[in-house]
Amino acid sequence: MKKTFIKRQINKYLLLRKNAVLEEREENYVLRDRINDLPEFRTWVRSFGTNARIIKPKELKEMVLQDILEMLKKYGGDSNV
Repeated sequence: MKKTFIKRQINKYLLLRKNAVLEEREENYVLRDRINDLPEFRTWVRSFGTNARIIKPKELKEMVLQDILEMLKKYGGDSNV
């Protein structure tokens, strides 16, 4: 189910982004695209939760890390909760 959700979301994205390129590597997908609006793209990437890993740009990685740190502050970092 998880892989189906991911593939469906990526396919929707590819319909909207004609210059985006998708590489399928065994169990992984690598999406390449030129992005003008990093905050909007950040939201889309975050919708994949732990199933996504940002390779670059560094600025996007830092934005997502800040989001995670803010969530940890808000919800606490205690894994026993």
